[in-house]
Formats: sequence, C-alpha cells, structure tokens
Amino acid sequence: MVYGSVDKTWEWYDEYRLRSTLFPAYLSVPLATLKFLGLDFPMAVRLCPQMAHIFLVIISDRILWRIGKQTVGKDASRIGFLFMILCR
Repeated sequence: MVYGSVDKTWEWYDEYRLRSTLFPAYLSVPLATLKFLGLDFPMAVRLCPQMAHIFLVIISDRILWRIGKQTVGKDASRIGFLFMILCR
C-alpha cells in the first residue's frame, strides 16, 4: 500500500478474498508516516510493522486476561498465559 506493487500470497488476490485489508491498512499508516518524513531506512521499515502490531497484542492479551478471570478464575488464567507464552 505504501511502496506500490509487491508480490502477494494467494489469499490476498481478488478471486479468493480470504483476507481483509483492514490489518494491512493499519500497518501502512506508520509506514506511510516514515516515508513522508524521509525516515524510511531499511531497519525502520522492518521494525515499524512489528512495533505497530505490539499494541494490538497488548490490547488482545489484556482482554483475554479479563475474560479468563471472569470465566475460569485468576489461577487458571495464569496457567493459560504461562502455556501461551511457553508453547510457541
């Protein structure tokens, strides 16, 4: 979206439409900002989507923790998060 055409995997093509463009659009905002400011060095372009994604991970983990505490309790939620962290 930011740098023009790139090779896409099959699930992004129009005839399949398996993926939404919402997440790539979210990731393109910081990349477009870097490009606009002239700070789009290779390392910055590589790290920028990961840094933008970390906010979504933190939000989803907090929501999952709250739901876990309400449904199975605090101790079971701790064990679940331990499994989630250790079992990649």
